[in-house]
This record gives sequence, structure tokens and C-alpha cells, in this order.
Amino acid sequence: MAKVPNFSAGDPVTVDVSERGLVVKPVNRCRESLIYTESELLADLTPETAHADELTRLTDNEFGD
Repeated sequence: MAKVPNFSAGDPVTVDVSERGLVVKPVNRCRESLIYTESELLADLTPETAHADELTRLTDNEFGD
């Protein structure tokens, strides 16, 4: 059964159990395929390069209660 979904021993999975049956899915592996780390993306970020000066100011009515 492990060959069909390409599971290997030790792969992280999620298991959903319901009245209709059992579903085993691999954990989202998106993080492994990211090209840059968060620190690499933020390394040269400054208020100027982030265009913080272009952010709008909220009015009191927009903040809500």
C-alpha cells in the first residue's frame, strides 16, 4: 500500500478518521521546496524598501470598537 501514495517509512502523515472511513495523507511538504528562507527574504528589508511610507493611516471609524 505504501507504493501507491509514494510513502516511505518515517514519512510524516495526517490521519483523518470519520464514519465514512480512514484517510491517510502526507504532511504538506511545501516548506521543503522553498527556495529562500525567511531570514534571506528579510535580510535587506528596510522601511524604505518595504514602502512603509506608502501605508495608509486608518481613521478612528475604521479601527472599530
